[in-house]
Amino acid sequence: FTFQILKAERKQQHDAPPSLYDLTGLQKDMSRLHGLTAARTLTALQSLYEKKLATYPRTDSQYITHDDLDTLRGLTEGDRLVTGFIEPDAKPERPHLELTVNDAKVAGHTAVLPTVQADKAALDELGDDERLVLVRVARRMWEAVGDDYVHDVTNVVANIDPHWCEKHPDEGRLLSEGECRFTSRSDQPVSLGWKAIEPAKADRGDDADEEEASSARN
Repeated sequence: FTFQILKAERKQQHDAPPSLYDLTGLQKDMSRLHGLTAARTLTALQSLYEKKLATYPRTDSQYITHDDLDTLRGLTEGDRLVTGFIEPDAKPERPHLELTVNDAKVAGHTAVLPTVQADKAALDELGDDERLVLVRVARRMWEAVGDDYVHDVTNVVANIDPHWCEKHPDEGRLLSEGECRFTSRSDQPVSLGWKAIEPAKADRGDDADEEEASSARN
């Protein structure tokens, strides 16, 4: 039997970096990535704040203000928040600091960030939860100033030969041409960009290397 290709579409997509963390976003990712409850994440982040390794924890902002740019610039310079936090090759060559700035969306406290006191030596002195949270906060900082994630998405829609459908009834009833339609989707990374920061996500991506074939029933 043969397939009739109805549509073959390929386009390149650019996924912009995520915003910095507010408390809720950090709690969700710590649960997803490490199984930490919201309470454990808050406790760890509060401890980091008291140790002057992270900024104020109870914030609902995902941005910083223009007044904070110099501080962020200092955090992204050198290797203090690279060693022990991310792979050196994943560090953005030219961090896009401007992506994190939105004065209008900062009310009170800014997004969660590591502080200038955070480094590999400080990381080694922390408990497990604190270490996981500080690493994730630092990684989100690098993600937020990183390059776009670029990937090629290909969608193919095809009909199988309707004569084949007529010869192969499904439990005694003939299949219509629409019910013999198949789809295939492929998602291939071109440039990992900000997704290179978190190794687990870089290996898979959200949909990378995914091939799906299904019979459309609509």
